[in-house]
Amino acid sequence: MKKFIAPILILFFSLNSFAQKDFNVPKNYKFKEKSSYAKYEQDIIEATKWLINTPSDSAKSKRKKVNKFVVMWIMGSPAVTITIDEQFAMYSSSPDYLTIFMAAWASENLEKKNFKDKLAGTTAGVNAVLKYYEANKDKIGKDKKLKKYAKMKKKGKLEAFIKFQVEKLPK
Repeated sequence: MKKFIAPILILFFSLNSFAQKDFNVPKNYKFKEKSSYAKYEQDIIEATKWLINTPSDSAKSKRKKVNKFVVMWIMGSPAVTITIDEQFAMYSSSPDYLTIFMAAWASENLEKKNFKDKLAGTTAGVNAVLKYYEANKDKIGKDKKLKKYAKMKKKGKLEAFIKFQVEKLPK
């Protein structure tokens, strides 16, 4: 019996350690001066993780608040500039896709401290949207473009496709 319980406990604790961390929008956040954006960088990274990992049909009111916080930060941030190629404008099936794409781009830039890397930003954005899509497609509905990208990723061709598209963007 002891041999059976030990593996179950190990599995329980390891799964628990991977559980989604909750995120709360900072209270009374303000983006008045350019310097005020830097203090929320870690919040943007945590908000991005929350947006990607929270099911589309749960915490809808909170999702709106997190989306607003992220979009307002991105729009005014002096550090992050996002370029969205038409090819990757994925918001037809769910309004969450665009925010997740931009949030993942910003988080990638913040984590790597490389604010000019369009390829890394685009790749992070597409992969984040794909992760969210795969977890929520039964609730949100299928999307032809994302289904195509998922197949490309499975075949190991998505990265090259993204690179080709990004290289066509204006410098």
